[in-house]
Amino acid sequence: MTTGDSWPDAQARILIEQASIDAIDEEIISLIIRRDSHCKAVERARISEVRSRTDVARENLIIHRYHSRIGSIGTVLAVSLIRSCRGYT
Repeated sequence: MTTGDSWPDAQARILIEQASIDAIDEEIISLIIRRDSHCKAVERARISEVRSRTDVARENLIIHRYHSRIGSIGTVLAVSLIRSCRGYT
């Protein structure tokens, strides 16, 4: 926002940006639900082969991917996603 913006213009811009953020949040939630479904399918397949439920090496790759793309908050997000998509917490 520039200092020359009037209050109504700034408020309108804020509302537009907030609506965009809300739409993005809905997309993220949908993607997390899809991710969870795929994770559960992988977990079931691993268990059916009498393997460990989780693959720590793969989890570390995921954490590294998030960290390398968005920094330290990426690590937190990746760990949260991994934990939330496991069959147990």
